[in-house]
Amino acid sequence: MKIDKNKYYCRNCQGLRKHEVLFTKSIGKNYTYEGDEEISWNEEYKIIECLGCETMAFCKEYGDETMVNYDNYGEEIGFYISVEIYPTLLEEGSEIKDIHYIPNEIQTIYQETLLALKAKAFILTAVGFRSIIEAVCNRERILGKGLFENINLLGNSGIITMKEADRLHAVTFLGNDAIHDITKPTFQQLLAVLEITNHLLSSLYINDNVLNEKLSALTKDKLSAIIKTEDDFIRLILFKIRNYSINDIITIEKLLGKDIRRISKTDVRNFIMALHKKIKDNNFEFLNFDELLDKQIKSYKIVKIPYSNIITN
Repeated sequence: MKIDKNKYYCRNCQGLRKHEVLFTKSIGKNYTYEGDEEISWNEEYKIIECLGCETMAFCKEYGDETMVNYDNYGEEIGFYISVEIYPTLLEEGSEIKDIHYIPNEIQTIYQETLLALKAKAFILTAVGFRSIIEAVCNRERILGKGLFENINLLGNSGIITMKEADRLHAVTFLGNDAIHDITKPTFQQLLAVLEITNHLLSSLYINDNVLNEKLSALTKDKLSAIIKTEDDFIRLILFKIRNYSINDIITIEKLLGKDIRRISKTDVRNFIMALHKKIKDNNFEFLNFDELLDKQIKSYKIVKIPYSNIITN
């Protein structure tokens, strides 16, 4: 890594920034190499602080007479030094920020894989990315005959798109080569795999949670979402009952109003049947049957108004 004097990569700012050197310890000597030839070398250990965000880091710099820069004509144009920053960092690519949304078992593999990438352990990194895909399949209860089939099942089930499945196959091929053939991938290949992995984990576990938090912060009134479960249907019924008074006579259509569009026709029938059973078994204290027409329930009487603290609509 080639940098200007006192300008180092900051893991918080994610770029080269000016730093203040708080402490320096230098060691160096002449080393006899191949007979009488001597090579001068120098090592410096520094504690540094970013002047922009005050992030602290430890820095090791090394240089010797063999570390020469050349121009296009092969002429020497000066010396360079190598720089290592600790904690280790990822100078290219990006890490997932909202990692707390990712399931623990997948999160652990992801973090350890990034540690391997930062340490330039590229074979271990490729194996780690492959393991993340296996962990996702296990989490989503995809139980095919091997990882290749599991990835296709992820796509066929709609959990991911088929285009995403094709990308995941590329990740597993890279991991398989690293495991079985001990083939070392390039840094650029691993950066591409990192982007594929970040996209997978974000779409499965992060984006919806982040969006819901943003929507909650933007408005007190929730958007009208599709009702897919019996519990959500009952909560909607309770919420609607609060707009009426005891002894009012209503139909389901009147009670739900426009919100009936949030429920599929099949689910409406099933949810109403479940509601009828609750009323018949005295497990729903807010409605009673009012009118029967050809043995079909036509309308309901409101017998109790729910308190707002029992409703989460």
